[in-house]
Amino acid sequence: LVVAPNPPDVTASSLNSCAGRGVTVAVKRVRKNITYQWYDAATGGSLLFTGAVYNVPVVTKNTIYYVQANVGTGCSSATRTAVSVTVDPAPQIPAVALDNVVTCIGGTVTFAVQNPDAALTYRWYDAPSGGLLLATGNAYTTGALAQTTTFYLEALNGAGCSSARKGVTDDIIST
Repeated sequence: LVVAPNPPDVTASSLNSCAGRGVTVAVKRVRKNITYQWYDAATGGSLLFTGAVYNVPVVTKNTIYYVQANVGTGCSSATRTAVSVTVDPAPQIPAVALDNVVTCIGGTVTFAVQNPDAALTYRWYDAPSGGLLLATGNAYTTGALAQTTTFYLEALNGAGCSSARKGVTDDIIST
C-alpha cells in the first residue's frame, strides 16, 4: 500500500530577488524516499526541476513556483505548495554633473550625482564590474590624476538591487 505524501514544507512562501539575479527555493524538511518536483502551475503545467533545492538561475518577473512530493510512480501530494518570488527592479543611474571633464595632470575632479534619490546609495568604482570600491555617496573627489581615467557609478536600492555601472571620464591634458 502506497500512501500519498503530505504537501512539502518549503523554506518560505514568498521571496524577493533582484531582476536578473537568481533565487533558491527549497523544501525545509526533506524526507527519505520522497521525490520533489517543481512546476510553473498549481496543477498541470511544465516540470521545471526535480530535487529538494531548486536554484533558479535568473528571474526577470514576478513568478510563482509550485512543488509537489512524490512517492514511487504516480503517487503525489494532493496539492502543490506555492512559493512566490517578487522581482525588485534595478535602480536607474541619474545624470552625473561634470561627466567627461578635462583637467591638468595632478588636478582633481569632483563628480556628483544630479538630483540624487535619498532612497538610493551611490557607490563609485574603478572598474565597470568588480574592481575597487572608491567611495560611497552622492559625490566622489578623485585623487591627483596622472592620466585620463574613467570612474564608474552604481546605484543600490534598499532591496539590495544594483544598477548597471555608468562610466564617467576625466580627460587629462598636458600643459
